[in-house]
Amino acid sequence: MIILGGLLLFVACVIHCWWAGNNAALPWDRAPAFADHAKGIIYWQIVVLISGLIIIWIAKGFIAVAAAAAIYFFLLPLITMPLLKGLHMIPDPDPDPQGTREFNEMMKEMRERESEIEKRYGS
Repeated sequence: MIILGGLLLFVACVIHCWWAGNNAALPWDRAPAFADHAKGIIYWQIVVLISGLIIIWIAKGFIAVAAAAAIYFFLLPLITMPLLKGLHMIPDPDPDPQGTREFNEMMKEMRERESEIEKRYGS
């Protein structure tokens, strides 16, 4: 029973990390399944997580459930996120999240134009 509960926790963590990785990606980089069924996927992940925790509760008790929940939230994402990135199941986040590079280049051009105008006409 405990193995089944642990397996359900791992599956829930993989689904949750896949969902989180696609949610953080740009809209055109997201998986088609995520775009079509995002809310349904996270609801099923919650059902799988609760099912795994209930199975562990029945098998071992409250302390085991608390430990399993801590492992689920703090340890398993450290394993599954790099695994999913390595398997290219979640896109890489945008290296330039809000167009800061383009904005900086535009501001640099504006400063250069201002300095040219100041040189030409004096200020």
